[in-house]
Amino acid sequence: MDEGIVDYMVDTNTEKAYLAGVVDGEGSICLALKKAGNLSFRLQIANTDLRLMDWLTTYVGGHSYRVERKYASRHKPCYQWMVSGDEASAILVAILPYLHLKAEQAGLAIRAWDVRQPTPISDRRQPTNPGILEMRGEHVEQMHALNRKGP
Repeated sequence: MDEGIVDYMVDTNTEKAYLAGVVDGEGSICLALKKAGNLSFRLQIANTDLRLMDWLTTYVGGHSYRVERKYASRHKPCYQWMVSGDEASAILVAILPYLHLKAEQAGLAIRAWDVRQPTPISDRRQPTNPGILEMRGEHVEQMHALNRKGP
């Protein structure tokens, strides 16, 4: 198994390529600033096939849930799978060589997470350094630009 991959993660190149294809087609990579300027990082996949959600939770980890939609009854139920933080980073590192459409977002998310300088628990009541907040904000804005729909 490659260095940096979480223990239960898919470990063959075929499985990594399959997961990369699912992320490219059905996934989203999100960075956001939370309360007190902390960085949030999520990898999500939405799909209507419960078998995919079961495969993801069994072989990759994370958790899935049914998304309540207010569409017509003819629509299939939709499910969402999600991992965050270190787990999301390890997964993206493992599949990065196989990503095509979301390679740039994955690279940015990995870099942003690696340099995020998390706020130590003992300092959570202290204001976050403005330079760190600015760096986190730039990463979030870059991700928003990459994820933007349309021209």
